[in-house]
Amino acid sequence: MAANFIIAEPFMGAVPVTQTDSFDVTAGSHLKHRLGLQVRAFDNQTGSLNLGAGVFQYCAASGAATSAGRGDWVQIVGRSAIPVDAANSESRFPLGVAAGNLSRSDVAGWVQIQGLVDYGKCTDSAVVAGNALYVCAGTTGLLLSNSVNGNQVFGAVAFTSASSSASRAASYQLNYPRMLGSTQAF
Repeated sequence: MAANFIIAEPFMGAVPVTQTDSFDVTAGSHLKHRLGLQVRAFDNQTGSLNLGAGVFQYCAASGAATSAGRGDWVQIVGRSAIPVDAANSESRFPLGVAAGNLSRSDVAGWVQIQGLVDYGKCTDSAVVAGNALYVCAGTTGLLLSNSVNGNQVFGAVAFTSASSSASRAASYQLNYPRMLGSTQAF
């Protein structure tokens, strides 16, 4: 069962991290939270399935052409969440995992940037627990364990091994991930 993160700090009563909100910039409608807001949420599950706490940032989607689904890896550029891909691998913007479907530029939602993720996506290539992660060269929004020159992600590791045979689901441990911003291998 996927994590059930409930926001508890710095306030109670926020929307669930999986919920997204539509807004109309031209009409001046307001979002439930300020873009860029960071909160701490706790997994509401019990027993060994509980993932503990995580940090989430409220972001707007970047647009329909680059929408991010729940579990996709995104770069946080200003107040927007942009699906990560090999074309932006030289960027130094922070990364995270979309907690809800950020489908259009008039949709905002939470991106997890710290803690355990059990709703992440992976490629058809295996993601190996404990191995370094790299931006997938062929598919937007996904990471893999196969080395891709210059695309290594720092501050994130696969928590468990996964592959396409596991419904393309993977668990990751995040600690404010980002790319080094270099095309050189280290």
